[in-house]
Amino acid sequence: MKKTCKILLTFTMTFGLGLSSIATVNASSIGNTQNFNLAGVISDSDNINSMSEKDNNTVSSEKSVDSKAEIKNIRVQVSAVNDGDTDVPPDYPVVIKFDSDIDVVDNSKITLKGGDKNYPVKSSVYDGMLVIEHDDLPYDSSFTLNIEPGAVNNSAGTLYNDKYTVSFNTGKEFNRLQGIDRYATSISVSQKWSSSEYAVLASGEDFADALSAAPLAKEYEAPILLTNPKTLMPNTEAELSRLGVKKVFIIGGNASVSKEIEDKLSAKGIEITRLSGLDRYETSLAVANYIGTDNGEMFVVSGVNFPDALSIASYAAYSQTPIILTDGVKLSEGIQNFVKTHDVNKTHLIGGSGVVSEDVASKLPNAERIGGLDRYETNLKVLENFEFYYGATMFASGQGFADALSGSALAALSNSPIILMDEDMVNRTDITSELAGLKSDVKMKWIIGGEGVIPSSVVYKVFK
Repeated sequence: MKKTCKILLTFTMTFGLGLSSIATVNASSIGNTQNFNLAGVISDSDNINSMSEKDNNTVSSEKSVDSKAEIKNIRVQVSAVNDGDTDVPPDYPVVIKFDSDIDVVDNSKITLKGGDKNYPVKSSVYDGMLVIEHDDLPYDSSFTLNIEPGAVNNSAGTLYNDKYTVSFNTGKEFNRLQGIDRYATSISVSQKWSSSEYAVLASGEDFADALSAAPLAKEYEAPILLTNPKTLMPNTEAELSRLGVKKVFIIGGNASVSKEIEDKLSAKGIEITRLSGLDRYETSLAVANYIGTDNGEMFVVSGVNFPDALSIASYAAYSQTPIILTDGVKLSEGIQNFVKTHDVNKTHLIGGSGVVSEDVASKLPNAERIGGLDRYETNLKVLENFEFYYGATMFASGQGFADALSGSALAALSNSPIILMDEDMVNRTDITSELAGLKSDVKMKWIIGGEGVIPSSVVYKVFK
């Protein structure tokens, strides 16, 4: 499996209950703290490369802090992990951005304590930020991080002269997000957001339109809510109100999400943007054209079935790469136009030649096929070919689209993978043996859906 680098440099904004939302933030984009809502939604986030010990921007903690430097306060501007955070993955580093770039750090003045035990830390500086690494912490436990006065110098040689303390809790190893049906499960996932100005609304009855929605949701740091095609259910309406949603993206035409639902939301003062086409393929292009592609890449998957799209959904969303559906037989004019309009120079083709033909592949720019003999093997190939953060890993059924689709928006916040797992797969030793190789990397496990969808015993068999 392809592993992430030792540190995934990220900023954590806790959504109160459940999983922390882990979103990468370019240090240079951090300005006034008013740009961030530390209680929940990140207003602006940009990708930053994972960092390793050999990164040229990393300053070793062995460089000495000047104890004779001018003593002055350097404010903590934003921190990850924050004081009071819960469900922090046990391998997750603490990253602190001060209001002045720091240059060096004295590791001896930084301590991490849980109960009566002290846990060793290794501190370094990356792009002017303080990064504090530690070994895996125990699950479901309380910790306090203390940064003593004089622990860091800024680039001007000024000592930080305040004590900074962060108290946080690690999460449980096994967690489940579920409801009585697919709609309630999507709400359970959405409740990991404390608030959101945006939401994506898609039909819970058919997978076709919704498969391309994850990158759109990530662009706006928004949850994906599933709805009955004809009527907005009271609990879904209540969730939109709880979030404080001001704009809803509806995916698909009136047959997928009715005009009645659109009118009801508009009457509540919510702005509506509907992204749709004549069929599932044109709808995926409508979404793709709306978000574009900054990296010149695209994912192409079969629109005839859902598993391949779900395997790649969280990574595509995290990397802001559109997911475009094909019938697998003929390359549509719409896809050809998208390639020209957006100057696409790389295609990730997800799925075997049985779902997307070699003829289609040959006409796509610089196409790389990532696929296996079935949905589970293709899921493994995705894990092998793209880098994910496994500290918070999502599990969803490979037999239904709804739970994985809802979970993809949450997984995208932390670049977490979605592993397809159910009773049909668990006796596949060729698959489970490969997944078992990830056991040391997979920390917190988030099961999307009820026991009837993914029994706990299935996940335990591989990861407990």
